[in-house]
Amino acid sequence: MANFQLVKEKIPVSAFFTHTLGLTPKPMNTGVRFGGCPSCGESKDPNSIRVNVRGNKWKCFSCGEGGDVIDAAAHFFGVVHAEAAKRLLQDAGMPDAVKNWKLKSEQSLRQERVIDPSITREVIQLLLVEGNKMPLDRKVNEYLLSRRISEDVIQAARKQNMIISLPSSPALAKEYLADIVGQKLLEEAGMWQPGSKAPGASYRPLGFVTAGGKSIEFRLIRKPLNEREVKLISYGPMNPFYFSGSAESEYVVTEGMTDLLSVLTFGSKKSVIGLPGCNRFAPGWFSRMGGKDVLLALDADGAGQQALHKPKGLVKTLQSYDARVSIFSFPEEFLAVTPEKERDINSFLNWRLSKMH
Repeated sequence: MANFQLVKEKIPVSAFFTHTLGLTPKPMNTGVRFGGCPSCGESKDPNSIRVNVRGNKWKCFSCGEGGDVIDAAAHFFGVVHAEAAKRLLQDAGMPDAVKNWKLKSEQSLRQERVIDPSITREVIQLLLVEGNKMPLDRKVNEYLLSRRISEDVIQAARKQNMIISLPSSPALAKEYLADIVGQKLLEEAGMWQPGSKAPGASYRPLGFVTAGGKSIEFRLIRKPLNEREVKLISYGPMNPFYFSGSAESEYVVTEGMTDLLSVLTFGSKKSVIGLPGCNRFAPGWFSRMGGKDVLLALDADGAGQQALHKPKGLVKTLQSYDARVSIFSFPEEFLAVTPEKERDINSFLNWRLSKMH
């Protein structure tokens, strides 16, 4: 059996991504990022930063997989970990020159802070209490409407404490956060880095709140200015978004909040669970689904389908709790005119509405 520790010491994760997967590293202030993943493949978007490598570990933002270099090789070659380690030791196509290769940006990575979840929840509650006193920021509301989310659904989600907004002006958002929450508490929650002029959320005014107010996701309401600008930043432990519908024992599972809101805009009365990523879920989230109808409405791309059908995917997880599982199928007419990366529920909503005019 291959010595796993020896493999990890000899072959850094970034070397595997660069020399075996053939991907170009993009140094970031929080590590190194790549536009492809050994599990769900390379993104068709040239500006993608799909995988983050930090501390010799990798994590895919798209499919949720991650781990060390052996995990990466196991996914890429489709073999068990012992075989993956052997292949790595036998070079697996990697030149001798990179056996001890490291990117400079991997040498001095900061140790990740451990944030007390109760502090994150305190910040979220302060924002919810204040935010519920006033309308959504005009530009935030216009952005949601531009995604064809109905005004009624926006208001219903607000009543269930799922949506907040900051001022769409970064300067005003910074001032708002400092006034409502306070810089000290924001720093304790990891939302305002010491020495930074403003919290990252100041530039991402749309806030989606997960079930129980345990975590929050701040999003841009415009396209990123460049490949280094991320669309969203999240704080708090992994948790699902959840809308409580009126139809008893009927559920829909989507990828994220935008698709969740799109399901509701279609007129569904079911309760909707929005995963923070197609592969980002804890099996225990579905432990009470026994005997209930669950429609899985994930994206019709490779990552979404893998999340459904892999051995520990959503279908088998829900079936293990005796849920009655069905899978939403996008119409062929929609798939024929829609690029794979856009085959989600929100795009389907926009397509359907465009067909009605």
